[in-house]
Amino acid sequence: MITAKNIKRSFNDGQRELEVLKGIDVTITKGEFVAIIGRSGAGKSTLLYQLSLLDRPTAGNVILDKKQTATLSDNERTQFRLENLGYVFQDYALIPDLTAEENIIVPMLMKGMEKTEALQKALKAMNQVGLKDRVKNLPSELSGGEQQRVSVARAFADEPKIIFADEPTANLDSASAKMVLDVFLDLHKAGNTIVMVTHEMEYARLSERIITLKDGLIYSDKKVSKKK
Repeated sequence: MITAKNIKRSFNDGQRELEVLKGIDVTITKGEFVAIIGRSGAGKSTLLYQLSLLDRPTAGNVILDKKQTATLSDNERTQFRLENLGYVFQDYALIPDLTAEENIIVPMLMKGMEKTEALQKALKAMNQVGLKDRVKNLPSELSGGEQQRVSVARAFADEPKIIFADEPTANLDSASAKMVLDVFLDLHKAGNTIVMVTHEMEYARLSERIITLKDGLIYSDKKVSKKK
């Protein structure tokens, strides 16, 4: 589902060039739940942004669902993201003036879906995250955990091929974090491909594979041993 070859990413602050990713090779198969971990500054979120087409690598190539993405224009990348990818961010990224269901349907409307169908999918997704009674609430009327579950619902409502999550539990208490991770586990059991950045090893172990970054390189890439 994802093949990344020799991914490098550098940033220039005007005085020097900082190489954050120094040559990453990784393959993620359909249906895998992969966690990316590492210390602050290791390049976790930067790698996620390259794999999810939210940023362009300085060098290297990302292939998503057999699609070569290096030559895609900005408009083509945007369309590919809308049609194939779902995103969850640590700051929820909800539009404050829209209700929960309206936030969920925005990406579907942007790709041309009829509003009636989008609303049906939004209601189904809200039910799956346990918030069917909160569809008309604004983000300000929801707790942090509820807002993040709306964000997760938005990410999977239209059944994307891959869900990318960047520190989805960073701003949540342990109870809310568990609710969000339970949703990810249910999605994984249903066959969804999930790539999650986290700084919590406890949460990373819920995945089936952990990629550890160190100084912009893959330090380890291991399957998670599940206790029976």
